[in-house]
Amino acid sequence: MSQVRKTLAVVGAGLVGTAFARLLAVRGYEVTGVWSRSRQGVERSERAGFKVFGDAAAAAAEAEVVLVTVRDDAVHLIAREIAEGGAVRAGQVYLHTSGSQGVDALAPLASAGALVGAIHPLQTFAAVDAAIELLPGSYFGVTAEGPALEAVEAIVSALGGTSLMIPESERVTYHLSAVLASNCFVALVELASLVLVAVGVPEREAQAALLPLVAGTLRNIESLGIEAALTGPVARGDAATVAGHARVLARLDPRVAEAYASLSDVALDLARARGLGPEIAGELAAVLAGVRANAAERGAGA
Repeated sequence: MSQVRKTLAVVGAGLVGTAFARLLAVRGYEVTGVWSRSRQGVERSERAGFKVFGDAAAAAAEAEVVLVTVRDDAVHLIAREIAEGGAVRAGQVYLHTSGSQGVDALAPLASAGALVGAIHPLQTFAAVDAAIELLPGSYFGVTAEGPALEAVEAIVSALGGTSLMIPESERVTYHLSAVLASNCFVALVELASLVLVAVGVPEREAQAALLPLVAGTLRNIESLGIEAALTGPVARGDAATVAGHARVLARLDPRVAEAYASLSDVALDLARARGLGPEIAGELAAVLAGVRANAAERGAGA
């Protein structure tokens, strides 16, 4: 990193924008301005000692690099607002942090002479302190080229992260992967909790009881890889236990059965790759097909 501090502005002081600003401020960047539509964002920026501007164009005007950290569906609107505000200088870099939006979301800024790109942290942020803790060392979904890519790589390096180069046409596909791994995972744990609640375990205790299991599974994936980390009846070829699950699933919320069948199909593919024989794999597939059919029938009748 150069000894000359690079100037940075943040447009959108939510969890992600605040984490970027506070971390980069102590890692080689001078934060020249912040803009936020929310009062909460303004207050957290002022507490951090950042200069807060009343409009996005003014906040962006003085910086070499501008991070646009607003909601996905607001990126293009803010880009147009900044461009129309006359803030863009030739060679200025604008980067948005949306996972699903392509670089074309910043087209108004590019048309005004800016260099544009995307830098999405492949991470989950539920609170500011957690975001500040988790952002360093993360992977980042990057779409950029030329000087804009250089600006992205400098930020990723400052945060000790790793870049994943994502084609412009595949940003939504990339984001789908992130949603499956994070958001849908939370929903899966919720379904597992509901099953425990169904046998009389209090909801809060059900969630607490499952967390060590979840944490142990993640550690196994990290240390052994996905295929070797798979345990349970499908991995063992225990069709009788899966059939027992099927009987219970028939009286639970159909969504639990649908998730069980779909995810167990994937687990069955992993088990086959580990050497599960075709006969027992066929038995398991038949039981899972029955689970799915039953869930679809009950769902249609709801």
